[in-house]
Amino acid sequence: MEYVAFFILGTIDIFLVLAFIFKIFRWPLGSYIKECILIAFLCSLESFANRFVFDLAEYDALIQVVTIMLCVHYILRVNFYHAITLSVIGVMAYFEVVYVMYQVLEQIDIVSTSDAAASVGEGTFIIQLTSETFAAIIVWLIYKFNLGFSYVAVPPHDRKTKFTAEEKINMTVDFVAALVIFATNYCIITLGRLGIGAMMVSEFIALCLLLYLARRRDYAHDRPH
Repeated sequence: MEYVAFFILGTIDIFLVLAFIFKIFRWPLGSYIKECILIAFLCSLESFANRFVFDLAEYDALIQVVTIMLCVHYILRVNFYHAITLSVIGVMAYFEVVYVMYQVLEQIDIVSTSDAAASVGEGTFIIQLTSETFAAIIVWLIYKFNLGFSYVAVPPHDRKTKFTAEEKINMTVDFVAALVIFATNYCIITLGRLGIGAMMVSEFIALCLLLYLARRRDYAHDRPH
């Protein structure tokens, strides 16, 4: 039953990552619900294999980011440049919700550091369920108050093969942010509480930087030419 719960909650996790992407960038989630469910299913399956078949739990976050990027690119047909940015922002936004919920639950002695590092278990599932609930609320608030950015067109996109100097810089920032996600997951598993605190801050800073760059691109997109 733990494996079934892992798979179901993992699928919901990824669906909410995609929901963050869609609402932060003002896309119609309902129009792509089947594709999002498929991506969530595939990513949950990949995570299950990483953790329980290949024993690669420390690398699961990085592999998931790459998997989400590829799915956004090939299934949603978003050009690769935007697929990187959107995927990293979506994952980081969801992870920050998870970190905050973990800190709250840990402070009131409902869960422990070992629950955050584990793949399955009652405490782990409590963290997931509460995080998913609050993530869904945040996604709804983003939609309700029409927050987010509109510089990325609703897919499908044309395939982009050449990038400007600014786009190359932005992609470099995105790749560094993806490495921060990997480092976060690795430190949580190997360093426990110290890893959670340190990486929560570093990932928050990286997310703020990405959102700042997205805001700049949004202003540039809206500026009259």
